[in-house]
Amino acid sequence: MESQRTSHGACIFSHHAPGQAEEAGVDIRAGDIMQFWKAEWTFEGGGWKKAGDPDHTAVVVGATRDSNGSWVCQVLEQNVGNAKHVQHGEYVIGTNSGMHDGAARVFRPVWEGMVNIDTEWN
Repeated sequence: MESQRTSHGACIFSHHAPGQAEEAGVDIRAGDIMQFWKAEWTFEGGGWKKAGDPDHTAVVVGATRDSNGSWVCQVLEQNVGNAKHVQHGEYVIGTNSGMHDGAARVFRPVWEGMVNIDTEWN
């Protein structure tokens, strides 16, 4: 199916910080689509990261769970730091990921008609 605005299939993961992450009970895997909306992370030692101002899309190439239960996702993305070429990136998403603002969603591509698409950030 074609993407509908910032929705790219069946939503299998959603986290609107600082609330709890919601998961559809399936693993994140290669081929899934990540969508960020004004997401911001802070890390121990003073590091920080942002994705999506207002939104940003990436394609998952690998994902694992860390010891906190968050997803560590390796992605391919472009338009990072004004670089227009495709590059590798990594995002940690979930309740204990350090994301303190904004939102992250993960979509599983599906055939048209298999899912009711929500095209708005709630």
